[in-house]
Formats: sequence, structure tokens, C-alpha cells
Amino acid sequence: MREPGLVAVGNAASLDADAVVGSGVADAVLADGELESNVVGDADNGLEGSASDAAAAALVPPDDMPTPTPTPTPVKTMSTKATMPQKTHALTPHIRRFNLAFPAQRPKPASSSLGVSMPTPLCRDAAKSGASHALMLPPSYYGGLLDDNKIVDYFHDVADQSPLPLLIYNFPGAAAGRDLSSDVILRIAAHPNVVGVKLTCGNTGKLARVAADAPEGFFVSGGSADFILQGMVVGAHGTISGLANVAPRACVRIMELFGTGRLLEARRLQAMAAKCDWVAIRTGFVGVKAAIGHFEGYGGEPRRPCVAPTPQELKGIVEGMAELRREEAALESEA
Repeated sequence: MREPGLVAVGNAASLDADAVVGSGVADAVLADGELESNVVGDADNGLEGSASDAAAAALVPPDDMPTPTPTPTPVKTMSTKATMPQKTHALTPHIRRFNLAFPAQRPKPASSSLGVSMPTPLCRDAAKSGASHALMLPPSYYGGLLDDNKIVDYFHDVADQSPLPLLIYNFPGAAAGRDLSSDVILRIAAHPNVVGVKLTCGNTGKLARVAADAPEGFFVSGGSADFILQGMVVGAHGTISGLANVAPRACVRIMELFGTGRLLEARRLQAMAAKCDWVAIRTGFVGVKAAIGHFEGYGGEPRRPCVAPTPQELKGIVEGMAELRREEAALESEA
């Protein structure tokens, strides 16, 4: 198994600003047909950053419809605004965006696949774009029809075809309540191209079972900064956390303190992180992005229908994270 103290990289579901404390890895996130990519920094240098592209399935026009004149469309990312022409192949050959009304006499309904055929080409596209891993949610749209065997088969089918190694993403809140058990996760983990799991469910008992019985080298992490230390105690190898965008050094420091047996110091810092993370949990990714913008000068507004916090709400977010940010500044000065 990997040595304690390693930190994970990644993102969470669509629209999330999840972070990265890791070793310069680019991750792709597959969330029921939506793609985001994060490019992250080097934990040794205390750097972090990200850029995301939303991939939206869209209507495919009739074969005889004329191609429209491209018009610039703003594209929001974590830190910049760019323009991208609207065209049938705006993002990839597999994801087409078309914003024209069809002639009334030629209606053509559109559909998008939530099966294996959707994430597989996205994994290929992500690999071509420089991603190193794909973080993948279980299918959930028709959750009542999908027993555990079908879920395992789904991950294995994608893993068979993906050029990227997969990380299982267990996030019930983003998967219509689907909560993978440790038994199912371990069955999925038996595939050689499935190399880790992010447990945003927050179940440290499940984390302990997976860490104990997963294949050698399988990466196990929690999905929130409020239980980094608890996860390390039962066998986690790191964290994939939104709060690591705000205080990456503090997240790493908790693991370093645990690894050197300085548990009282680790508990003090973990309590501080948990208080700060409660602000992030209450305000969601919108609050995290706003905090990044305030403290680091990048982040941008959330995508609609979500909106940026009001000045008064931002004041509360900043005040709630101030203590951990002071600790972060002290750690930065020591580097």
C-alpha cells in the first residue's frame, strides 16, 4: 500500500470547485455526461490551480440543415473568460452543441446516452487533452433498475476501454442517492485499470474496510477536509477536497503531522479545518469559489443557475475561513 501522507488530486461533480493537493496531475471528472478537467499544481511548492470546461450534450441537426455562421460565445472557466465559436463540433466529435431552432416541419428529438457509450469517448478525449486519471460517478438516472452487479459491470466495461485509469467517485448527493457499499467498491477495485476511490459519502467505516482489503497500490481518500485526520487513522492515503483550494498547505500539514506521530498538533489543525470546511459545506462550491476569489484572486462566478454570494454572504464566508487562512499564511512563510 502507499505510504500515509500522500495527497490526492481531483475534482468533484459537475460545477464543483474541488481541489487539489497533489503532484501536478490533471484529472477528468465524468458526472452523468458532463465533463470537467482540472489542472493542478505541485504540493511541494504549495501551488494549486484549475481550469474547467463544461461539455454539454446537444441537439444534432438534420443532415440537410445549413451550417450556421459561428458567433462568439463566452465560456466561463475557474479563472478566465474566453470565447468559443458555436459550431457542431464545438468541443469534441462526441459532444455537439447547436443553438438553432429546427424548422417546424422537420422536428428531430435529441437524446443523450448515460450508458457506457458516454464516458468511454470522454475518457479518450480527456487523455488526448493531457488528463492522467478519470474520476467517475456511478450511473444513477435509472437507479432503480441498476443492481450492484450492473454497477460493477458498468465500471469494468468503461475501465476496459478507457485509456485513463479510473477513480471511483462515491458521492450519493450527486448520484441520486446511490451510495456504493464497501463490498461493491472492492469488487470494482479488482479491475487493474481502476486505481482509487474518492469517498465523499464521509463514511470512515467504509473507508477503513476499503483501505484494508483493496489491491496493493489502490488509492483511498476521503472527499472532504473535515475528516482528513480521521481518514488517515483508518488507512486513507490522502484527500480530494474543495477546501484544499483555500488552504492546501494546511491540508497537507495534517497528514504530515499524523505521519510523524504528532497527534495533538494534528487534532488541533484538523479541528480548525473542520470549522472552516463547515463554512464550505454550508455554502457549497459557490462559497468555495468566492473564497478562492477573495483570498487568491481567481475563481470567477459560478455557472447558472447558481449565483455568486452577496457582499454580506461573502463577508460571512471570509470570516468563517479566516482562522485557517492565518494558519495557511504561517505555513507558507515557513516554506
